[in-house]
Amino acid sequence: MPLFGVGLPVIAGALGATRALADVHRAVAGQVLGADLAVAYRAAPGPTWRELAACLRDPQTGRDTIWLALHAVAGTLVAMLTYLAVQVLSAVFAGGAGPFAIFTLPALVVLAIVWWAVPWVVRVLALLVRVLLSPAGSALAARVEQLTESRAATVDAQAAELRRIERDLHDGAQARLAAVGMTLGLASQLLPSDPDGAAALLEEARGDAGRALAELRDLVRGIHPPVLADRGLPGGLEAAALLCPVPVAVAIDLPSRPQAPVESALYFAAAEALANAGRTPAPRGSG
Repeated sequence: MPLFGVGLPVIAGALGATRALADVHRAVAGQVLGADLAVAYRAAPGPTWRELAACLRDPQTGRDTIWLALHAVAGTLVAMLTYLAVQVLSAVFAGGAGPFAIFTLPALVVLAIVWWAVPWVVRVLALLVRVLLSPAGSALAARVEQLTESRAATVDAQAAELRRIERDLHDGAQARLAAVGMTLGLASQLLPSDPDGAAALLEEARGDAGRALAELRDLVRGIHPPVLADRGLPGGLEAAALLCPVPVAVAIDLPSRPQAPVESALYFAAAEALANAGRTPAPRGSG
């Protein structure tokens, strides 16, 4: 157990160092290629098994590890070639060129080749970094996964909202409207023989209809109008103003778009005010 307790932080530190080194290479390659190669890891390495397992399941961790191994092998080969070149040049210049050996023709040729080859080598290494450490594949997979989860959550939320609306309609407005229909039927039967009783039933039906309308209005206020989602509060109020029989001037000056509940409340309050203005006997205008 103590061994595992010590090993977990060591593994987490190694993974963190690998990611930091990969980020450095991505930054350098991005500057060479003129592209943004930064990646977003799904999980951060931590000292627990769960955090390490989530980190190891991240495909980008595997790419970073493969790149580190290949980079170590390539670095070793380059170091060996450099050592061999130094040995060859030492043997060539052993004839006594002295401190001015760098200005000999072979040395100048080697320097020219290096000067020409270095940019190409750097670009090839940057392309390898983009191939192995590029976020394109991982970002696309992460985006697809995120969109899938978001779509599932949206579908569940819409289904729950539809169930809520159906329940509220069934338990509230629908029941009251059914009662209104029954009351009106009784009133029509009583009208020839008992006009006063029929009038009382009609007044009761009127009250039930008003309560049903209020419940429907409260239910609608809980639904975000599509016009707000498409055009925002200014567009929604302009559309409502066009339907009002009273000439209305819409002027809105908001520093930013309000949150959906606030926006919906403002829209319904203004729509109610426009409806009340439209019922005015002698409309003169509204603003």
